[in-house]
Amino acid sequence: MCSSSGNWLDETLPASDGTSIILFDSTTLASSSTGTSSLDTPIDISGLIFEGEGSFTFAPDYFTQFTAPITLRDGLTVTPLTEWFDYSEILFDYGTAITTDGDTIGDIGYGAEVEIAGGFANEGSVTLVGSGTLLFSGSENLDFNGTVVITNGILGIGSDDALGSATLMIGALDNSLETYPGLIAVDADRTISNDVVVTNYLLTEEDFDGAYEINFAGDVTLNGDTLIENSGGVLSFEGKLLEATPGTTVTVTGYDAVLFGGTIGFTGGLHVDYGAAIFNDDNALPSTSLFSSNTGGYIGIIEDNVAEVATTMTSFLEKFDLTNTLGTIGFDTDPVSITPIQYGGNIDLTGFDSSVRIGSATFAELTGTLTPAGSNYRFGNGGGFLLVGSTLTDDGSTGRGIEVISNFESPLRVYINSSANRFTGSVYIEDSAVIFGNAPGSLPSAATLTLSNRAYIGIQDTTMSVADYLDQFDASLNQGIIGFDSSDQDTTREITAAIDLNRFTSESPNFYLGASTLVELSGAIMLPDGTHTYRFSGYKGGFLNIASDLTDGETPSSVVIGDSNNTSTGYFQSATYSGLSGVALTGTNTYTGGTELQSGELVVDSAASLGTGSLNVSGGSAVFAFSSDAGGDDFGFLDENAPVLSPQNADLVLGNAITLNGDLDGQVPFDTVDLDFTLGGGNQRHPPQVRPRHTQPLRLHGQSLDRRRYRRYSLRHRRRHQPHHLRWQRLRPAADLHLCHPHHRRSRQFHRRLVFLHQQRRRHHQLRHRAHDQSRWLRYRIQRSPRRRRQSDHHRHIRLPNTLRLQLLHGRHHPLRRR
Repeated sequence: MCSSSGNWLDETLPASDGTSIILFDSTTLASSSTGTSSLDTPIDISGLIFEGEGSFTFAPDYFTQFTAPITLRDGLTVTPLTEWFDYSEILFDYGTAITTDGDTIGDIGYGAEVEIAGGFANEGSVTLVGSGTLLFSGSENLDFNGTVVITNGILGIGSDDALGSATLMIGALDNSLETYPGLIAVDADRTISNDVVVTNYLLTEEDFDGAYEINFAGDVTLNGDTLIENSGGVLSFEGKLLEATPGTTVTVTGYDAVLFGGTIGFTGGLHVDYGAAIFNDDNALPSTSLFSSNTGGYIGIIEDNVAEVATTMTSFLEKFDLTNTLGTIGFDTDPVSITPIQYGGNIDLTGFDSSVRIGSATFAELTGTLTPAGSNYRFGNGGGFLLVGSTLTDDGSTGRGIEVISNFESPLRVYINSSANRFTGSVYIEDSAVIFGNAPGSLPSAATLTLSNRAYIGIQDTTMSVADYLDQFDASLNQGIIGFDSSDQDTTREITAAIDLNRFTSESPNFYLGASTLVELSGAIMLPDGTHTYRFSGYKGGFLNIASDLTDGETPSSVVIGDSNNTSTGYFQSATYSGLSGVALTGTNTYTGGTELQSGELVVDSAASLGTGSLNVSGGSAVFAFSSDAGGDDFGFLDENAPVLSPQNADLVLGNAITLNGDLDGQVPFDTVDLDFTLGGGNQRHPPQVRPRHTQPLRLHGQSLDRRRYRRYSLRHRRRHQPHHLRWQRLRPAADLHLCHPHHRRSRQFHRRLVFLHQQRRRHHQLRHRAHDQSRWLRYRIQRSPRRRRQSDHHRHIRLPNTLRLQLLHGRHHPLRRR
């Protein structure tokens, strides 16, 4: 590349004396987006500038495996031509060594990214400005010294040793919060042993394929009051967390937990605005700082030494600012443990604000005396599950109830297990779950059960009749899930009694029957007067088998499976477990009003499972979510939480007409071989997608009204050094739909990019849906791992639905993040 004058403007070779600036303009980038360049002679230049959209790769020659080193004296600039739509990616592949002379500036613009995968030598400072992304992924950067300064933009860490021995400085040196410097762990959990200095603000975000942990194992010094916004996976401080000046305060926000496990040296206090902060044990508790939180905040403790539990609980509770703690006090267990820690000490919340709650981000058991701050026992938040063996009673002549209220993203599941409970107040649940244990008396007969948004109440006690259990619910109930549960997670509870819902008087009773474990209902199910819809759902991995016969009443009846507004009724993930909630319809069903599948798995075992009406798939509407299919490394634009339709018997044919207003997975069981699952009715397919799980075919027969169906061929290699191509073929209306698995090596996640679809969770990007041209296509690029001997791009095309138009609104863009 360097020694041939034909590669340069005016056929003039640039001087290699540290004074030249090499410019790659928009035309060069666009034409080089699928190619690589190797340097055949060392270059010593002042700077590199890339302008426009496209990719450019410096990599070893395919045949000689040689590339010359680069000496960069001043800096590197990547500037997309327009702020919203251009996308640039620059890769210095393995074997391409870069040496910087003195202080170097990386000015990487919005929508651009630079990866340095080869060796990097530096004695001065490397300063990242702009709002783009810089990734260090080399694992042998032994000569990487000096400092790395992030004043804006995102720094990706692709190797534990990627920063060598450099000091990492995060934040604007002028103490400004007008910029947003952040970190991302790329491809795997990353441990940063370097010394780190944080000025005011630390942001973490997800890699493209998910959240990975960042662990600070070295000394982290806070240069002033600091806001930690963590939405990139668990952020751990396992080394020393120090303050530059006394009285430094730390504020935590974000969607993922911040874990304090080393020496805590800040003295100004910890405040959790939103999200979770968890201390590994009492040794990690700061000596002087007080804790406070807003209603969405969570502050927890882990103590795995049984002998120290009571002492730790006392020390932990003494750290809270009573009047300024409005959120959750958490008790946790290390997620790798299989047994919850039993916190047997008393918890006296007298003096706390009445809104304070008890919760768990993982799992724990409480057995001591609980004294609530207000009139009711309050639990909530964390997303884990909490076993409450404590006896819950009234306060003398004053009745007490139970309130469980969680953040939408972290619903807590509480098990009320004491058989000596004597509370008489109401049980109110919102964005959470309460399950009364298998011991008679865990649910006092005087308590009234009330469900609000996305709430679940279940019971394990087999001695309480179904009728008595239903009588304890508020008669005006119109939402949530009435649950039935087994006491053993691996055993199915069979309920043969009739379920008479006529006791409920709401004009719009939209509540569900459900299970958070394994339950079968085989008795008659009678709907409330004036209601014609059966509603069933699993909860947080639970599975409900409806063996009852579902029939029409005076008017045609319908069935709804799952709640698209409740993530716990679909594929649910937390810090300790994950699972797909499901419902099976196995009765002889004759209802004619149709079936609506909103979320979770729907299992059918016969042609009569869905009655004689149509099946409407309305959930899983996030068409553009990027997820891998089970059983292979193929990637498709389908909602990872798309509803699943599964046959229970071999070669099942469903004759119901099917309308797809949302994505659908067709899943054939693992233990079947070469069996077909056929949707034989008149199938109307809207923009969302259908995909079969595993390798068995999902057949779409009948009069298919949508002609825009495609199937993917596997990736085909032309020549080893040429790019891969993904081809599409139109399906005939009655064709089988097969998913091909190319089984190519998964590319580095840093290089899988969706153009225009970089949406941050709390701010910056939004998608707006409007009618648009039916023939729009979206292209994204997958670039192969820099450790491979060749470098190429995969080009894939995904058809945009005719009902969607994408608009990116205000804020920062960075291409590592997917929401």
